[in-house]
Amino acid sequence: MNDSESRAVTVSELVGSGFRRLGCWQPSSLYQGIELDFTSAREPGVYAYVIDNTVHYIGSAQRGLHNRFRQYATTKTMRTAARIREEILTCIALGKTVEVYTLVPPTHTWNGLPVDLIAGLEEGLIRTLRPAWNRRSNRRSA
Repeated sequence: MNDSESRAVTVSELVGSGFRRLGCWQPSSLYQGIELDFTSAREPGVYAYVIDNTVHYIGSAQRGLHNRFRQYATTKTMRTAARIREEILTCIALGKTVEVYTLVPPTHTWNGLPVDLIAGLEEGLIRTLRPAWNRRSNRRSA
């Protein structure tokens, strides 16, 4: 498989790799748009938005999943969060369920140096899965 090809991943593969389904985005009058139907972890991690068993978005939350999800619910100015928020709102308006899966990897070192598993997992998943909502996944490599 080369960089321009993508591979479908099943939800069972995400779960088998350690991702957990936490819940879904739902309509909210509180945030004039969306809110989660669960309380998220405050730890840093990687997350996936899944619609109809297809991964549509992979993201990372270096400062904590709870804070990152709050940005999706409330922001209208942060470019990526606002763009993905609109995608979620559109799906909800069409009657689709946007499920949230997360993975909180352990901290690691290699030869005494820190290894950022969160950034590595996010990048590797985006390259492999090429989710529709990830703009990096839709660019051709030079």
